[in-house]
Order: sequence, then C-alpha cells, then structure tokens
Amino acid sequence: MKKNILIVEDELLIAEDIKYNLERLNYNVSGIAIRASEALTILENNSVDLALLDINIKGELDGIELGRKIRSLYPMPIVYLTSNSDKRTVERAVETEPSGYVVKPYNKTDLFTTLTLALHNSDKNEKPQEKQPTQGKGKSVFFKVEGTYTKVLFDNILFFRTAGNYIEIHKIGGVDLVRMTVKELFEHVASGNFLRVHKSYILNRDKITGFNGKEVFIGDRKFPMGGVYKDEVFQVLDVN
Repeated sequence: MKKNILIVEDELLIAEDIKYNLERLNYNVSGIAIRASEALTILENNSVDLALLDINIKGELDGIELGRKIRSLYPMPIVYLTSNSDKRTVERAVETEPSGYVVKPYNKTDLFTTLTLALHNSDKNEKPQEKQPTQGKGKSVFFKVEGTYTKVLFDNILFFRTAGNYIEIHKIGGVDLVRMTVKELFEHVASGNFLRVHKSYILNRDKITGFNGKEVFIGDRKFPMGGVYKDEVFQVLDVN
C-alpha cells in the first residue's frame, strides 16, 4: 500500500519537484501546504503517514513549531527539510523528536532513504501490543473530563482519536478530551465493542457502515485504515 506524504514547503517550484520525485518513488502526496494552517487542514481531512516540513515557512508558525504541534496531535513521523543547518536550528528541531533531517538542495536518494527509514520505524512502533477489545457485558465507562468522572455509554461513542497524551472521545452530541494513553484507553474499554483501524483512530464497531482496503466509514465520515491493522480489521469484521 502506498504511503501518504504531506509536503509543507512555501517555495512552490521546490514543492512540485519533491511531489514529482515522491510519486516516481511510489509515494502518494496527500497535499502541498505553504503555511502551517494549510498543513493542519490537510492533516484533519486526509490520510497522512508522514509530514515533510520545510523549517523556514512563512506565517504564524515556522516548520519546527508546526512539527511540534503535529507531534502533539498525531502519532506520525516528521522529517525536516531546510537549507538552514546552524546549531540553534538543529537544537530546536531535535527537541521535537523528528525522524529525519534533509538539507537543501536535497538529493533524491537521500530523501528516499530518510523517508523509507522513518516510515519503516513508524510502522514497527505503531503495531499494537495490546489485543483488540472484544464485546463484553459492560455498557458504559467513566472518563475523567475536566476534573469530573463522567459516565459515557459505549453506544453513544462513535470513535476515539489519539492526540499525543490525550484521547478525543467523539460521541453523539459532542467531543470530550481526556488525558490518557492508548494502552489505558484499551484497559477502560476492554469489554466494549471497539476496533483500532489506524494509529490515530479507534472506532465503535457497531457504528461502522462500510469499509474498503484503504478506508473505514461511519456514515459520511472517512477514516484511514493503517496497513498494520488491515488484516485484523478484516478478521474482526468477518470478511473472508
């Protein structure tokens, strides 16, 4: 399955050249953004496996601050692309724990090697060690929301989205944010009816309305299907 790359580069000729080379290397480009706000919109609405970020983009956030924000919201690798390799820039970049660093003018071979290693390491780390939760007797769970333990019916939950050290609980009628790891979440909902389909998404199995080899659907909402979860998704949903 092709991996999806987000390119954040405010020099459009360079961005298009990178896109051309990535597609020749059998990657899919989810989008090109010239500012942080555009990048975050693409991330919210598209399947992205890795973000390739130019450090010196214009706007409210530079590439490093954007990388920091992406790392807090999405468990995906980031790779920096820049002509600025001074000590302070490198120190700031390292703080965001990138999976690679490519200096401009970039070499196609170096870029391919860096992305391949970053995605390979990400795939190894994203494979869940916990078992997928199965249907049990429990029908609800208490989550600590803004200091108060709140009862949430499993049937009202549409899906969970991981956001760094937080979990977004998307319910019928709203969204709650709780501080919790994925491992802790699975301990809470182990008796529920939930299925992890991507490193960022855990869906209520009863709410799934369709799927294919790349996406899972809850009504009109699309969710990317992570490659390491595909076999288990098909097995759990009883597809031969």
